[in-house]
Amino acid sequence: MDERDSLISSPKDSWMVGINTHLFQSFVTEDLFGGDSLKAARIEFMGRKQVKNNQALRFRLFGGFDTFFKESKSNFPNAPGREETFRSIGTVIGYEWQFRIASRWYGYYGMDLEWNLARRKKIQYGAGFMTEENIPTQRYERHIDLENSFSGLPFFGIGFKVTERLLVTAESKIVLSYSHKKRTFEESIMENPDPLTVEVPITPPVKYQDDILNKDWLFSFLPYNGVVINYRF
Repeated sequence: MDERDSLISSPKDSWMVGINTHLFQSFVTEDLFGGDSLKAARIEFMGRKQVKNNQALRFRLFGGFDTFFKESKSNFPNAPGREETFRSIGTVIGYEWQFRIASRWYGYYGMDLEWNLARRKKIQYGAGFMTEENIPTQRYERHIDLENSFSGLPFFGIGFKVTERLLVTAESKIVLSYSHKKRTFEESIMENPDPLTVEVPITPPVKYQDDILNKDWLFSFLPYNGVVINYRF
C-alpha cells in the first residue's frame, strides 16, 4: 500500500481511538447548565480495530450528565420549585466498511448495537396553602426514572485524514430503539405555621407509586452526531 492509498485505508490490525467533541461544544455554547430543561452533555470515546484494509470493528463507551434548577413560578410560589439531575452510561459494538471519496476524504457505513442505562431524578418542593382549607403547608415531591434501552443504529459517515495518524470523522445515523422505564414517585405534605419556611426533606417521603413500567419503541434520524477526533496507532 503506497502513501496515497494509506491516507484512505488503514493497515490491517491497526487501532484508531477517538473522542467526540460534544462535551466541548456544550461548554463553549453554555448549554451544559442553565436554560429551561436538561441538555445532557455527553462524553464519548470510540475505538476501531481494522480487520481488513477497508473494514473495522467499532467500540464506543459514552456517558451523559447534567444538572438543572429553576425557581417556581406557579405551583409553589413562595419557594424554589424544581431541581433535576440526569446521568447515563452506555456501550456500543459495531462494524463499518470504508471507501474512497477523494485524495484525503473517505466515507464509511455500517451498523452499531447500543445499550444505554439512564437515571433521571426530579425534585419539586416549596411552601404554599392547601386550596380548600387554606392551611399553610410544605410539599415535597420526588420522581426517579430508571431507563434501560437497546438500539440498532445503521450509520453513514465521512472522514478526513489530516495526516497518516490524525483523522476527523462525523456521521449520521438511524435509531431503532426499545426501552423500558421504571418510575418511582414519592410525596410528602406537612402543615406548617410559616408558609415561607422550607425544609427539605420535610418529613419521611411517602412512596405511593412504585415500579411503574413503561415500554416504548423509538424510530428517529440523527443527521449530526458530533465530530470525532481520532488518532491511529
